[in-house]
Amino acid sequence: MKCPNCGNDNINESNFCSSCGSSLQKKTKILLIAGILAIISSCLAFNAGDLLLLIAWVVFNENAETLRLGGTRAQLFPFPTYVLYVGIFGIVAFVFGLSAGVLLINKKFLRMSMLGLTLLTIFGIVVTMPILGNWEMGSPMILLSAVSIYLTAKSKREFR
Repeated sequence: MKCPNCGNDNINESNFCSSCGSSLQKKTKILLIAGILAIISSCLAFNAGDLLLLIAWVVFNENAETLRLGGTRAQLFPFPTYVLYVGIFGIVAFVFGLSAGVLLINKKFLRMSMLGLTLLTIFGIVVTMPILGNWEMGSPMILLSAVSIYLTAKSKREFR
């Protein structure tokens, strides 16, 4: 393989030039694209998680107001605690997905990046579509994080 910097002939398997030390790997923008897709997907996860937390807050306050005004337990809205937990999971998926996007752009920590992308995909599949019934938010989240996982796996050799 010929060095693009000094023109020295190197062994095909080497990552750096034996003469000048510059990188022999092709510089691609694939991880930049994967990182941007992960950040967009994590913003969708934040929206879904925030929506679920808002629903939990409204139901909790409505129930508290009903009890304060002398209402009975039969008059309360059913409060599924899983909505609260799933909303928190959405915020956690957002944080991990955002971290994965930044790490992908900086080409660092492959395993941590893949963990964040996997959490985003799981949140989209398990939570957003079945619980919220929101195909407009869940489908792009799943698609963007899946494409980001594919691009990351394809260019894993670029990580430091």
